[in-house]
This record gives sequence, structure tokens and C-alpha cells, in this order.
Amino acid sequence: MKKNSALRSLLLPGFIALSQSLICLSSFGQNFQGVADREIQRRQSAIPQGEAALARGKAAMEAKNFTLAHEEYRTAVTYLPDAVVSGTAHDKAVEGFCKSGVTLAEQRIAEGRYGEAEAILREILSDRYDPNCRPAMALLTHLQQPGYFNKTMGPKFIAKVEEVKSAADRGRRLLQLWPLRSCA
Repeated sequence: MKKNSALRSLLLPGFIALSQSLICLSSFGQNFQGVADREIQRRQSAIPQGEAALARGKAAMEAKNFTLAHEEYRTAVTYLPDAVVSGTAHDKAVEGFCKSGVTLAEQRIAEGRYGEAEAILREILSDRYDPNCRPAMALLTHLQQPGYFNKTMGPKFIAKVEEVKSAADRGRRLLQLWPLRSCA
């Protein structure tokens, strides 16, 4: 009798713990399925937003607004999954992000804003976007190569050059209005 009561006192808590864990595992399985369903729904609802951003990015590129195009392509890459569901839209968004970013970086270099250009190029070459974007790789290599770009020409220097050019133009116009007469 003592053996049975000792055996029951050991088996009963073990049986209760086992049944509770089985109940919890079955409810976890239902929760995982619910989470997966919600994630699928979230991603499918984001596809139209990504396609709209892709269209806005393309329009901005045609309008030569590379800053806006770069932002729109970034948004498109974020919303469009790299999966069969989105078709080639994700690849087009990444390609547009690369092209707009390289052009934007070239603009920043022309303005003497080398740090911003390098940050844009590094973002393009990150794993999230396109680590194999050849134009971005080439421009970043040139940017890092000493002497390839004259980095002494910053925004302040360029502004001074423009100021001197406009002063020279004003001087030429004044000479046209009031021609110099000989003092003889």
C-alpha cells in the first residue's frame, strides 16, 4: 500500500505537468500560425505602396529630381519583398536606387560635398540594397583615391568662385554701358 501511495504521489504531479505542457504547446502552434498569417497579410498589403513608390521614383528620375527619386526608390525597396509575389518590382526598385544614388552622389561631388557622396555610395553598396552595383563601386573607389577629385574645392570655395564670376559679369556689363573714352 505504501508503494502505491508513494508511486501515486510521484506520478500525479508529473502527469499534471505533462498535460499542462501539452496544452501550452498546442496553443503555441495556433499562435505561430496566427503570427504567420498576419505577417503574410502585412507584406501583401505593402506591395501596392511599394509599387506606388516605384512609380514616383521613376517619375522623379525623369524630372531629374535625384534626391526625391533616391528616397522613393528607398521606400519601394522597403515595401516590396524580394520574393516571387512582387515579381520584378523589387529588382527594379534596387536598380533605381543604385542609379539615382550614383547620380545623386555625382551631384554632391560637384557641389564639393564629398562626405555626403561617400555616405550615399556606402548605403547603396550595403547588403540591404545592392553590394554589386558597379557604378557605385567605381565612384566610391575614385572618391577614395587620393588626387582623383580636388577635395580642396568645398562648398565655400565654389561659392566664392561663383561670386567672382558674377562680379566679372557685372564689370563686363558696366563696360558695355559706359565705354572708356580716351583722355586725349
